[in-house]
Amino acid sequence: MIVYAHTPSVVYVYTPPSGKPKAEPRPGAVDPPNARSITPVAHGVCCAVGVATTVGLAALFYPELISAVDRLHVLSTTALVFLLLWVWIGVWAAAEMTWGWRTARLSGDR
Repeated sequence: MIVYAHTPSVVYVYTPPSGKPKAEPRPGAVDPPNARSITPVAHGVCCAVGVATTVGLAALFYPELISAVDRLHVLSTTALVFLLLWVWIGVWAAAEMTWGWRTARLSGDR
């Protein structure tokens, strides 16, 4: 508890002794879920899933991609790179969310 007593030139502040515990946990209180449920290995796996899916989709739809961006002439390679980058990031984010959801669901941290 902090108490302020104002006088014209002095402010008195009460601070409790530092050796005293701040607060006791309530009985039956639940710890927050683990914030690091996705490890660095999981991030790498999700990134690899995103890359593999993007390469697979690019190979599968290559003629359609080329015909769609060919009309941009000079900017066609830029458009193709941005499109594939967005697909990769989207698949990576979906894999991360799925991994986190499954990890929390299986560990019971809901």
